[in-house]
Amino acid sequence: MFAQQIIIDERFEDWETAPLQIDDKNDNISGVDIEELSVSNDENYLYIQFVLDDEIQLQEDNFLSLYIDSDQNSNTGFSVEGVGAEISFYFGDRSGFVNFSFGFENIIHQDIGLLTAPTVSSDRFEIAIRRKNTVDGNQVDLDGSIDIVFENDIYEGDKIPNTFTGISYTFDDSVQAELPSYTFSRSIDTDLRIVNYNVLRDDLFEPFLRNSYERVLKAIDPDIIAFQEIYDNTSSQTAALIEQMLPSTGGQQWYHEKVGADLILLSRYPIVDDRWVDGNAAFVVDVNGKEVLIINVHFPCCDNNFERQNEINALLRFLRETQEGQEYPLEENAPILIVGDYNLVGFRSQIESLLSGNITDNNSYGPDFIPDWGKGPLTDLNPPLTGLPATYTWRGENSSFFPGRLDYIVYSSSSIFPVNSFVLHTESLGQNALSVNNLSQNDTRQNSDHLPMVSDWSFEELISSTDNPTTASINVWPNPFTEYLYIESEEDIELIQLFDLAGKLVYTGLDSTIKTSQLTSNTYIIKVLFTNGKTAIQKIIHE
Repeated sequence: MFAQQIIIDERFEDWETAPLQIDDKNDNISGVDIEELSVSNDENYLYIQFVLDDEIQLQEDNFLSLYIDSDQNSNTGFSVEGVGAEISFYFGDRSGFVNFSFGFENIIHQDIGLLTAPTVSSDRFEIAIRRKNTVDGNQVDLDGSIDIVFENDIYEGDKIPNTFTGISYTFDDSVQAELPSYTFSRSIDTDLRIVNYNVLRDDLFEPFLRNSYERVLKAIDPDIIAFQEIYDNTSSQTAALIEQMLPSTGGQQWYHEKVGADLILLSRYPIVDDRWVDGNAAFVVDVNGKEVLIINVHFPCCDNNFERQNEINALLRFLRETQEGQEYPLEENAPILIVGDYNLVGFRSQIESLLSGNITDNNSYGPDFIPDWGKGPLTDLNPPLTGLPATYTWRGENSSFFPGRLDYIVYSSSSIFPVNSFVLHTESLGQNALSVNNLSQNDTRQNSDHLPMVSDWSFEELISSTDNPTTASINVWPNPFTEYLYIESEEDIELIQLFDLAGKLVYTGLDSTIKTSQLTSNTYIIKVLFTNGKTAIQKIIHE
């Protein structure tokens, strides 16, 4: 098998064809068992995936250690398990060393471009390490062939390989980086553009950051902005500032509301209701006659797993009661968007609870329910990061904590469709993209430790409307499907595309019979383009 591009995004399908895959289950060892290890690369990064027999936090309370012998010479670097490691990294300590012939240099993740996912606890992780690095003025490159040792560094802890040698991996330099697609401009299908932005304790109002925030918001040009961490300013003051940056035209205005200590929603559309939901804020926005429920959250940070789960429980109770007609009389099947700073740095079960409607304290918050209007779980959008093979939304300047996905967009996939999404990271944009969008390289770096998340949405009935003369009808079966999918239409098909719910293209072809066994169980969007210029779009489910 050939090496391939990996995206560090908590979706592990791209590892299925990794060129190096090692199965090492059921060792007779102490502590956590390292069951699988996979390796791949592209022109910029070395990628490693590992699977454990237990759930852990990668950034603390573990002894997982990675050693890379970049010259395959056991006599140079740090001597460990039969190799001489030029790079050693200890995940539980969030630090490591580059080992030179003349000594060593302490490093943190930034020094080797380390990317990891997920940020929450898990039994499966994927990481990326930059191939070209400069540490203390010295070049540390990963080229040619390397040896790798991965171990749980405790007495009789597990390691891969089990022999006193490293795993040899040879880079495939034919693999060019190919990142997920996104666009700054809006598709004609877009009904609503939302940006979520934690602006780090009112930094939006700092005079010396005014220009960089204005450049970012102009490049995004949102319809709705969900702000977190505006503590010292009102929604009126915030709307007035944004009006200066993004002036209203043609009868527009910025509607605004603030709920709680720091949660503000600005909208080009009327905000018809707002409520406090045990630490978070719910807003109903009238988008051209269609009600949209937008919940702006700022869950408790850091080790507050108990408080964070209780706020999730309260939010789920609010959703259940709203859908039952006990809270705001929301239109049935109205789109639901839950955006904000989730601060998910603890248990994986917390995001699973929100998506599935599993309330962990039924005595206090009532019964579990199916949160997407009884039709299924909510969906995690997980937009791509601009310019890097990752989906993180937070990075701390000189912090030992790895960049992480703290901000989320969760939505009701039965009633609203993501057209385009991205996390804006100006540091990783090329000069052409910066110039075209009037951005500067350091804009998002200096503005906040959180990055703005942008998402474009279409209402499902507008996409499928037969009144649109550019829309054709199709017959797709079976739905749900497993291995084969069949498409019928009276029009001549030019192209068939399948997208996941994050907008990533996962299949393209011409044949009206599609073999889809390579897809994971999930909901997809099929888009069929016809020779007469018409299109058809339909939601399908792969089991």
